[in-house]
Amino acid sequence: MSYTNQFKLLIVGGGGVGGLFSYCISKSPLTNATLICRSNYKQVKINGFKLKSCTWGNRSYFPDNIVASIGEASDLQDSYDFVVITTKTHNFDTLAESLKSVISSKTCIVLIQNGLNLEEPYIKQYPNNSIISVIAFVGVHQLEPGFLEHYMPFKISF
Repeated sequence: MSYTNQFKLLIVGGGGVGGLFSYCISKSPLTNATLICRSNYKQVKINGFKLKSCTWGNRSYFPDNIVASIGEASDLQDSYDFVVITTKTHNFDTLAESLKSVISSKTCIVLIQNGLNLEEPYIKQYPNNSIISVIAFVGVHQLEPGFLEHYMPFKISF
């Protein structure tokens, strides 16, 4: 079944957490997700993800759209309903600024990262946007490009 009014999601960070989150999102027909991958881009673009999961068993899947950069994501879609950040927490000041081309005044920014006060650069850069900070309790890592091992159930807290 195809839906004309799908939520447009951009997931920034195609590693363990971002890859697993994109799998969860891919199960909904109400979303169209774009995943930004960097070091694993070529592998994921060609073969998708292989997932060995304690919850869902062994799976293979392709995110709806796979891109290598914010610029490519911007070319694909003018703005997104949700921008979900799943990167490591280093350089989050520059990341907040670099997302300008994909964030409109209506975009909700979701932070799924480790650390405290991660919202500050986003609040400063996007003072009128909704920002949701999430704590993810999950055991997942990327064993090799495109191969995720999920060994602890996914729980999130807002």
